Amino acid sequence: MKRHIRLIFLASFFFSFHLALLAYVNSSMLGVFASPSLVGIIYTISAALSLILVSISPIIIRRIGNVKYTGISLIITAILLFIISSSSGTSIIPFFILYFALNSVVLYSLDLFLEHYSADKTTGNIRGKYLALGSIGWVLAPISTTILQTSESFSAIYMSAAFIAIITFIVIVMGQRGFVDKIYKKGHLIDGINSLRKNKVLRNITFLNLMLQTYFVVMVIYSPVYLTTVIGFSWKTLGIILSVMLLPFVLLPSPTGKLADKYGEKRLMYLALFIMATATIIFIYIGAVSAAVYAIVLFATRIGASTLQTVCDSAFFKRVTDADSAVISTYRDMMPVAYTIGPLIAGLILALYSYKVLFIGISVAMAISMLAVYRIKNGHNHTT
Repeated sequence: MKRHIRLIFLASFFFSFHLALLAYVNSSMLGVFASPSLVGIIYTISAALSLILVSISPIIIRRIGNVKYTGISLIITAILLFIISSSSGTSIIPFFILYFALNSVVLYSLDLFLEHYSADKTTGNIRGKYLALGSIGWVLAPISTTILQTSESFSAIYMSAAFIAIITFIVIVMGQRGFVDKIYKKGHLIDGINSLRKNKVLRNITFLNLMLQTYFVVMVIYSPVYLTTVIGFSWKTLGIILSVMLLPFVLLPSPTGKLADKYGEKRLMYLALFIMATATIIFIYIGAVSAAVYAIVLFATRIGASTLQTVCDSAFFKRVTDADSAVISTYRDMMPVAYTIGPLIAGLILALYSYKVLFIGISVAMAISMLAVYRIKNGHNHTT
């Protein structure tokens, strides 16, 4: 069993590296031929499709099994990336939309694999290590992207990401041979929502995950634009700032998960939200200072975000099993939901106000989210 978990960790690293390699260039690639408003619409459509695909995933997995489903998704992902790397103009849009949506499917499937091998008493530790290893790819990606992008073309970056997706496919298909799926409970999005409606603890954890994903959407899409267009940093400098910023996702999940297993998640949730809210306010008010200062402040925001991500996953997966595929699907739907509503709300704020109002708004949202933490009980059991 330990071997299977290690291989899931390895798959997480490769898949996360492929995601991170493209995360900060997708909008720039689309922006070559699309207006900022159209780019936002493309993201919204992509996220809506993600929501649909993840929602129907439990039904498909019950029919063909998780190994086959994950493998098919990864092969299609690689094919789409090869097509994007060799195409140009608006013809890319439908391939990008499907590619973006499949990312959520693979992440959901990896969750099912990991939950299959996890015991409740060690969930925090296992989830922490899983997130930490996946985050190594996010730290390495900004510098790798700078090296790969030798011209105005993004082709080499997307081609590299396609090969990494193929490696992920090999790790999953070869590493999970003999995997026996549990008898997944019948269900889809409505069933998952009904389960959350009846379980206030899972409901509030899922809400916190939604707020975290919305925070990621705002910071990933708009902080690089703010730092390059308003503050004036070059993309090379930005790459260094982003690599430093993402280090907490490598350094903190494992010890945070152990603390969650030992002491519970609530206090860590409060601390994480306080750090995120405070550091984000500082980020928008420090003005024209050195890149090192911005790296430190953004590093602080990710200390909070990394901690919240780990303890939310720990608290949630202690209360479900991989048989609860509909509920897990709904939990993972929070990422595409955030990508659906986040750019629309942020775009409206920027159209009417400024970056300052946008970042203050997301900071206040993190502070208000502490109310959801108050309603969560610590515990390791499958509670209602």
